[in-house]
Amino acid sequence: MTEKLGFTERQYQILNHVQDNGETLSKEVAKKLDIDIHNASMRLKDYYENGWLSRERGAYGRFKYTITEQGENRIDWLEENRF
Repeated sequence: MTEKLGFTERQYQILNHVQDNGETLSKEVAKKLDIDIHNASMRLKDYYENGWLSRERGAYGRFKYTITEQGENRIDWLEENRF
């Protein structure tokens, strides 16, 4: 059973996962964090639109995400303010 998490806690988990793993697909985030693939995809897209992640199309048109400097700053902010 997946426990409900606060928005910023989930942000931290996802951004930290991408930072730790380099190029990441939404299915990898979904599997690692035990969340629905659609949920993972939407969050990654939102974080890309916020400038926290960059993305490029990989095999089969799937997006591969990497952390940006803004994303690293967001992780730092989340750690300092510890949701």
